[in-house]
Amino acid sequence: MIRAQKLPEILESVLHDGILGGVLMTTEGSVISSLFTEQSALDETMLAAVASSIWLNYVQGNVCDVQ
Repeated sequence: MIRAQKLPEILESVLHDGILGGVLMTTEGSVISSLFTEQSALDETMLAAVASSIWLNYVQGNVCDVQ
């Protein structure tokens, strides 16, 4: 199990080579943690739209068996 305090540190490790943000989600589509650089200009509404799109693509790809 990952400690909640470590999540920003773990997500920060992916912010390089032009990657401006990272989101950790459950297989049910819930956002656990997110981290973005100041250059990303992503707000909560855009994060919700991105998470929704990721989840929709995940489900449509038949990767999981969601009812």
